[in-house]
Amino acid sequence: MSHELLARPLQFRSYHLNLQPTGEVYMGGGASIRPRDQLKLGQLYLNGGTWNGRRVLSAQWVRQSLAAHAEFEPRFGVDHLYGWGWHIQHLVVGGRTYTEYSAGGNGGQLVIIVPKLDMVVGFTGGAYGEFQSWGRWSVDLIPRYIIAAALRAR
Repeated sequence: MSHELLARPLQFRSYHLNLQPTGEVYMGGGASIRPRDQLKLGQLYLNGGTWNGRRVLSAQWVRQSLAAHAEFEPRFGVDHLYGWGWHIQHLVVGGRTYTEYSAGGNGGQLVIIVPKLDMVVGFTGGAYGEFQSWGRWSVDLIPRYIIAAALRAR
């Protein structure tokens, strides 16, 4: 992520990105962005790479990022696939399956996309190094409360 390619088009105001010795942005951790900007990243992917009608990421990159490229052991009783920076899980609510794409950070920072509901959800937390305390949020809270509430509101 760079200022010109992502932060400026998405109108980030305040953020911090760790740099590698080469000067390139290190996207394996250490990004510090506001919760509203986390949601913008999710919305960017939900929109297939566009923000406010402007192409920011190629549609092909978004599709490939959200496609499963690896499969892991089930996590918290739910299948666990992985794309390019996105965890992919299938959640069942009311007999229907909803695919969830989530990108997360240590401590409980999560950006979650549920395309079938045209929804982006964000979580922030401070339980650094304590995955067991926040790791279940996407598979427990999203189907039980967030998807269920969205379905009741329809």
